Amino acid sequence: MAVLVKTEAFAGEWELGPEQVRAALGALGSRGLVGFDVRQGGYFHRVLPFDLSSIDRMHPRLVDAKALVAENLVRLLTGSDDPRVIAEVPGTGVTHRVQELNDDAWRCTCQWFTKYQGKRGLCKHILATQIVAQRLSEV
Repeated sequence: MAVLVKTEAFAGEWELGPEQVRAALGALGSRGLVGFDVRQGGYFHRVLPFDLSSIDRMHPRLVDAKALVAENLVRLLTGSDDPRVIAEVPGTGVTHRVQELNDDAWRCTCQWFTKYQGKRGLCKHILATQIVAQRLSEV
């Protein structure tokens, strides 16, 4: 039998409200990482088989971003002393400007970003810039 997560106990441990914990567990449940036992009224840890090779099929913009990186097309414009990342990344017939606003917010001049403003995931230009910036920070 699976060990159930006691929402209230977990909330107290992490100094969150029970509704915040339920929302987080619901999000994990939608990804198959947590199950809900209806009879016992609690959440439990669950791991579904996951095919890592399916990641590329699920994230075509990530595939395109990796191609931009592999072709060395991301040009960082900021130096190592600037904490923000600014880059130029070629698009179709135009060069896009990618800018890190803070740790969680990015902006790009491409149509995808202009249309969705990050609400449907990051564009390939931002993803490629993040990959390059991460690699440089690890050196």
